[in-house]
Amino acid sequence: MKKTTWQIAADRILLYPVRVYKPLAIGMAVLFLALWYFMVMTAPELQHGTTAIKGYIFIAFASALLYFMGGTTVVFDNTKKRMYKMIGGIIATGGIPFDEIAAIQDVLGTHGLVFRAFKKSDRHGKGITISSYYGSWKSKDANQFNEEVLPKVGEMIFGKTEERIVNTYVPISDFTFYEEKNNLFVMKQKRITLVAFLLLSLVWCYYAVKKEGTISFDNAFQYWAFLLLPFILTLACLMGLLTNYAFDKHNKKIIRSYIGGLYKKESNYDDFVRFTIIRKTTNFIYSGTEVRMELRHPTQKDKLMYVTMRRFSGTGKIQRFLEETHNILGNVAPQ
Repeated sequence: MKKTTWQIAADRILLYPVRVYKPLAIGMAVLFLALWYFMVMTAPELQHGTTAIKGYIFIAFASALLYFMGGTTVVFDNTKKRMYKMIGGIIATGGIPFDEIAAIQDVLGTHGLVFRAFKKSDRHGKGITISSYYGSWKSKDANQFNEEVLPKVGEMIFGKTEERIVNTYVPISDFTFYEEKNNLFVMKQKRITLVAFLLLSLVWCYYAVKKEGTISFDNAFQYWAFLLLPFILTLACLMGLLTNYAFDKHNKKIIRSYIGGLYKKESNYDDFVRFTIIRKTTNFIYSGTEVRMELRHPTQKDKLMYVTMRRFSGTGKIQRFLEETHNILGNVAPQ
């Protein structure tokens, strides 16, 4: 079963990102009603009063609600020039005008690949989900959605490709995220946080070793919590402090420097594919956004490498970072 289904007409595009909820709701109703019936039949105490009927009502209501949500529709209305959602296919949300949409694009996150609409006012924020989640770009359904739906949606919102305004390359002279050193554009690092974590981890290790009775090597939890964990954090902080990214505009090289420059990897500008924005969540709570660079593999041209360039706690500065990096690469950042 396709994860996202759609209907495309001249004046309206309808997307059904969670229609799979409907068969799931039916399956859930059958399964839980059968289980509840078995429990009632084998437990006489459940047959007294209204306990049994309440159980049936709760299962029926939860299943009906899930079935109703399965009808949720994302609508791109060319007549109203507006994108909005119909919850359950019935309740309309306010939505946003087409001229406030900055882009429709894929987002790779903790739970997989999903397509979202982004507002101009929050270009790299959470966005508005318009598709189901896919495992990755290896999914045939994801590629079909990308090839069949997105071009039609883009044409409706932004016009035909040949009629769209093309942003021109304008050199940037005042950089926020880079500094020029020895003819290289070196990315500035957030070292204060790393140094603080490094010092904290070192103190943690020192206290565990020196303070008698703090750690028992016979206790696995104490061994991990008071010695190995802070030691691993210390190494991670050191790696972060000794890692640098630089761009050589003259030789058109992307340089990744590790362990204070002892180990370097270089890629050509021509190996650059694009930047990917990764929205991170921990237990469904937003924990930051990563900007990754996609590069072609130097020997296996059909393979891509992914390099995490920077992590942001918010999304407000991501567009500026992309503009500066694209500028150094000699092209224009997507708006």
